[in-house]
Amino acid sequence: MNARLLCTAFNQNKLVMLKELIESTEDRLIIFYQYNLEKEAIENIVDELSKPISYINGEIVDKKSYENCKNSVTLVQYQSGSFGHNLQKANKIIFFGLPNRVSYFEQSKKRTHRIGQERPCFYYYMLTLGTYEWKNYQTLVDGKDYNDELFKEAST
Repeated sequence: MNARLLCTAFNQNKLVMLKELIESTEDRLIIFYQYNLEKEAIENIVDELSKPISYINGEIVDKKSYENCKNSVTLVQYQSGSFGHNLQKANKIIFFGLPNRVSYFEQSKKRTHRIGQERPCFYYYMLTLGTYEWKNYQTLVDGKDYNDELFKEAST
């Protein structure tokens, strides 16, 4: 099993916190994820809350709910949606898991923080205590890619 998924898709505490965060607002939300298992776990929560859902990933780009519903949740896979999409109707991004590449990290924040954005942007980083996620986050903030060598260091 991918150890990174233990911090995200299989982490029940993180899923509970995500549900509470989604429930806390009727605003549009953008949720970035990396793996399909993360997407499926997030979808289950969004479905349970009966929120309209949109997708940007390698299989589909469906922004219908994002465009038409003020309380929609848009699930965006980093590799497919970090670049080139205008999502400034939303001002809140949840980073459910983190990417390995700093370019995805920086560009994902720019999906809402764009010309035409009239509200302050909020970024929620869902990091699990005592895991590699903190090292991954700090590496990205420092402007570097997070690689397998750093992952091994953080896991020991």
